Amino acid sequence: METLTQLLRQSIAQYSEILGHIRLLPRILAHSQPRELEAYRLEMQVLQEKAERTDEQLAALPKDTAVSNEDKTLLQQRQVLLQEITTHNDLHFPKITGKMTVIAADLSQMRDNITAMSGYKVNLGKSGGIINTAH
Repeated sequence: METLTQLLRQSIAQYSEILGHIRLLPRILAHSQPRELEAYRLEMQVLQEKAERTDEQLAALPKDTAVSNEDKTLLQQRQVLLQEITTHNDLHFPKITGKMTVIAADLSQMRDNITAMSGYKVNLGKSGGIINTAH
């Protein structure tokens, strides 16, 4: 089992990586292509799952685990990172929600257009026939 110090260092590294990824979000949102957004989302999910596993290990440590001065410093660094992540999430959440609303409206409009276009059918049945020139 890893020590508190090791887990805190690992957690700080993981949350630093998450924060770095979050800082890419404004550029991704500004030039969003569906594939880029999905790649961003999947990468964030992987990063969050790693951090969650470390958090679970931290939570599983015995309550009477000794906390050194270094651990206290690491806990403070980790807390600052978590606060920064929360601040960025609060800042970007409305933008993400707005982007999702626009995308949903675009999809709805496209569906409506497809439905409308399906109502226009060209009749390519037989036309013409034998011309009767005898009057």
